[in-house]
Amino acid sequence: MKVTLRELARAAGVSVSTASRVLNDSDHAVSADVRARVRQLAAELGYQPNVSARTLRMDRSFTVGIVADDITPGFTTDILEGIQNTLSPAGYFCVIASLHGDASSQPEALDALLSRGMDGIIVVDTWSPSAIPYLQRLNTPYAYCQRLFGTPVFNSVIADSCYGGELAVSHLLRAGHRRVGIVNGKPNYYMARDRLQGYISAHQRFGTIIDPALIASTTWEIDGGYEAARELLRLADRPTAIFATNDMLAAGTIYAARDAGLEVPHDLAVVGYDDQPIASFFRPKLTTITYPCYEMGRQAAGIVLRRIAGEQSDVEEIALKGQLIVRESCGVTQDESVLQAEGDSSNAAQ
Repeated sequence: MKVTLRELARAAGVSVSTASRVLNDSDHAVSADVRARVRQLAAELGYQPNVSARTLRMDRSFTVGIVADDITPGFTTDILEGIQNTLSPAGYFCVIASLHGDASSQPEALDALLSRGMDGIIVVDTWSPSAIPYLQRLNTPYAYCQRLFGTPVFNSVIADSCYGGELAVSHLLRAGHRRVGIVNGKPNYYMARDRLQGYISAHQRFGTIIDPALIASTTWEIDGGYEAARELLRLADRPTAIFATNDMLAAGTIYAARDAGLEVPHDLAVVGYDDQPIASFFRPKLTTITYPCYEMGRQAAGIVLRRIAGEQSDVEEIALKGQLIVRESCGVTQDESVLQAEGDSSNAAQ
């Protein structure tokens, strides 16, 4: 039989209000002994708070709705984990609506969630900002996480692809390569444009000339990477290194190098992007840039929680930086990479 708050308080020898303050981590003065006794009894008796009563009392559902374009990709599941692991300690439950890749169903999904009294909404992995005016009109706290459309928006968290591209290419230039190619996605996708800008910025920083013949765009899949890399490797003055702007493109690049009789990294250095599970199992193991999905989810959830609490108004878009993970495909060890980076810093300071 379910234990009530009144029964728990009686068992602990305290008032109902004191038991409630302990369980809700109130700032009211309650001794450490009493707090420990109430919490221990709550665990022993299997006490569960009455969420419906709390909802009525505080005029909140303590539930956040998540609208995701598709919940199956690894990126999205990591984002959702970051969201959930931030909401749960704050006492919030999340309800996920997957659009299964059908963006036209987003309004219906939003209506379904909001009709169930969501305190806030997080939109994940979407190609459209169309929900923003609707949520603003309803005064619903919201955040975007991993937008796929090109225009920055308030209350949004993305990965800094320009920084990641520069980090990857700087690593190759620092290793001594001067013919660095790029196998990139189509330029109609802003992440492809940003990663290309990172490629350009790295060359500018190192004072190296960019050969337009070394820039290739293709689909984001392995076969696209294979075809694009094969064309680059057929050049009379071929690249000695290639930055592939996702790990699938990097895998295709390595296959193309093998078919061209080249050994990675001895004949061709390769750096990918995203640090997908394949990166550490591929042979050679893939040097790559991490994609901070989990932290993106945490940041987006934090925005919504602060907005629900009235602690924060609209915030500028947050761009999170990934990290360089040095493995085998670039021909440089982690220690060598650190020493080279320190050398760059020393030269810049002089």
